[in-house]
Amino acid sequence: MKVILPQLPGEVYVASRVDTLQVWHERLGHQSKQYVEKYLKHGIAYIKDNQMCEACILGKQQLWK
Repeated sequence: MKVILPQLPGEVYVASRVDTLQVWHERLGHQSKQYVEKYLKHGIAYIKDNQMCEACILGKQQLWK
């Protein structure tokens, strides 16, 4: 984690960390990872992973009666 300390009065502390692509996928409402990567290329650092999203897999299953 990286913490940026304020230099001038009125500034605030900022803490940041680099999260995985899976975490961003979940934060952005389970958008496709291709979309998430395009979105994050606008200046947000992330760690690329190959993790499968269990919630997305379960959500695509059909129930048979």
